[in-house]
Amino acid sequence: MRTAVDGPSLIHLQITLEHDLDADGLLVPFPGSTEQARFVIHRYPGGYVRYFRHDLPDPVRERLTALLGDTALSNQDVVKAILAADVRCQDVFIGASAVFVNRPGQPEFPDVVCHEGRFVIVDGDEPISEAFSVRENEAAAEAAVETAAPFRRRGCGRQVTAAWAYHVMGQGKVAFYSFAEENTASQALARSLGVVQFSSVAAYE
Repeated sequence: MRTAVDGPSLIHLQITLEHDLDADGLLVPFPGSTEQARFVIHRYPGGYVRYFRHDLPDPVRERLTALLGDTALSNQDVVKAILAADVRCQDVFIGASAVFVNRPGQPEFPDVVCHEGRFVIVDGDEPISEAFSVRENEAAAEAAVETAAPFRRRGCGRQVTAAWAYHVMGQGKVAFYSFAEENTASQALARSLGVVQFSSVAAYE
């Protein structure tokens, strides 16, 4: 399976992993979800895509819409000041969204076993690295990766994530991998996996 890198389509697909959308295309958090963004903006090579939570007041939404794309994406102070007219901003995620374009091959993860839906490397009886779907639906999934500190920089994270993507893409789903701007280790893992970044993103709660 090969995934086409179409920015707007991938952005929409990833958003629907994280939120429900109402009839107006506004974000509605899934029950019990930790995803509570009030404003999300993605930049892709062709422009910008913005999403607003359904309960964000119209005047606040209008002010955010009027911002230049680069300002809305990069100037946190400006966006926070606008959001504060409703509720003070609690958290901001600044990062990148990427996708597996080509399905990894089985030789890329010789040490991985599947255990209860997670792709794991064990040392003795203890898991030292694992990858799993932090969110998933019928069309796509997004990876989460955890490696115990003593075992980092040994290729364990790459193996388990490749195994996860092999499984997800084998089901005909799109395999997403995202990382925070400040997470250099996650960025390095993304490069080693050959995932393709399709957008830069800022999400304001």
